[in-house]
Amino acid sequence: RPRPPSFLTPPGLLCRPLFGLLPLPVLLLSIRSDCFGFEFIPVLTLGIVLLFFVELGFVLLFIEVIVFIVFVIVVFAFFIITACLVLFSVLVFILALIVAIVFVIV
Repeated sequence: RPRPPSFLTPPGLLCRPLFGLLPLPVLLLSIRSDCFGFEFIPVLTLGIVLLFFVELGFVLLFIEVIVFIVFVIVVFAFFIITACLVLFSVLVFILALIVAIVFVIV
C-alpha cells in the first residue's frame, strides 16, 4: 500500500496550520516592538527545525521553506517601503510647512 503524502499524516496536519498561522502573531509582535522585528528570526528558525522533525517529505519541506523565505522577503520589503513612504510624506509635509512660513513672512 503506498504511504499517504506527509501532509496528510497527523503530525503534518497538526503542524501545517500552526506553521501557516505562525507569522501573523509574530509579525504583530515585531510591528509593536520595532520596525524590522528581530525576534521574527528565532521563531522562523524554530518553525523550520520543527518541520524538519515532524515532516519526512523533504521535497514538500523544501518547497515550503522556499515559499516561507519568499514570504519573509516580501514582508520585509513591505516594511521598508512603508517606512520610506512615511518618511517621504513627513519630509513633504515639513517642506510644505517651510514654504508656507516663507510665504507668510514675505
